[in-house]
Amino acid sequence: HGSTGAGALRRVAAGAPAVLTVFALDALVVAPTTFESSVAYRSATIRGRLEPLPDDEREAALDRFSETLLPGRTSEVRRSTRKELASTLAMALPIREDGWLLKVGDGPPATPEEAGADPDVWSGVVPLRTVVDPPVAAPAAVDLPVPPSVRALAGDPGGPVSPPPPER
Repeated sequence: HGSTGAGALRRVAAGAPAVLTVFALDALVVAPTTFESSVAYRSATIRGRLEPLPDDEREAALDRFSETLLPGRTSEVRRSTRKELASTLAMALPIREDGWLLKVGDGPPATPEEAGADPDVWSGVVPLRTVVDPPVAAPAAVDLPVPPSVRALAGDPGGPVSPPPPER
């Protein structure tokens, strides 16, 4: 989804081919040499033609997107206005049998013998993860309670709001 004024979105909405890639970095694979070092990852790529969603499906699709990122948020805020919906392009990318690719890179690093390296050099895997930090209120919302959707995402049943970062 995006602005109806965005040139790239208008082109794919008109039928230009599109590629969507999703990537997750899971770990650094630290080998006995930099050449053998790599990353553990997952990626999916889908190729095809995007289909603009009809007006009667757009709001529900945008709400599903919001609910996927922040469950419960759509019930805490007003509905999108007609003007907001009219200025937002929402599209679907059908997945065809021959239009996708999945790659997974994982596993241990090369052994010192495989890498032609010193056996006394440490190697291993450094797992990475995404964490949710405590929410930081916008300056206009400092005195407002953190809503349930944000508290649930942050794993906080009702703690105080963090002060906004200092202005630069």
